[in-house]
Amino acid sequence: TADTNKLAVQRKWTPIKTFKGSFDGQGHAISGLCTSVSNGDAAFIDTLSGGTVQNLEIKDFYAKGVTAAGIACAMTNNALIERCSTCGIVDGSARSGGLVQSAGNVTIRNSFSQSTVWIQIDQQNSTFSGGLIGAADGIVTLENCYAACGLGSIGTRGALIGFCRTKPTVK
Repeated sequence: TADTNKLAVQRKWTPIKTFKGSFDGQGHAISGLCTSVSNGDAAFIDTLSGGTVQNLEIKDFYAKGVTAAGIACAMTNNALIERCSTCGIVDGSARSGGLVQSAGNVTIRNSFSQSTVWIQIDQQNSTFSGGLIGAADGIVTLENCYAACGLGSIGTRGALIGFCRTKPTVK
């Protein structure tokens, strides 16, 4: 879980709006990001659309917004997250996920989250939190992934995925 003592040294981060390219962290860690958005999405990347994020650790971070996640708030269009991890605090008022808040038509492979994930407000039938993904809104493939997260007590919660519209493939 996140080291709350280290959270005091965070750096303000504005999420990358839409990312369609390839980001290779080369095994490095990004530490101490703080994204706090009162009326929007909070994560390292707002939308990962058809792009790839790989070999990256995001740790000791704080993401707070209407939707919040460690790596991306939205992940779509055959996007890939591979060999990535998060360990921080994800604080959403509607949806939140350790790696991704909302995912559809994507693959997450060899990745994990040890973040604390919670929701602030219970909005009946629309409040979801998950260790890896808050809500799977389309086809999602998880391969060799795990979550060892603390999940809050509000809304629909799941160890890997908080809510699924379609059956995910888990390998």
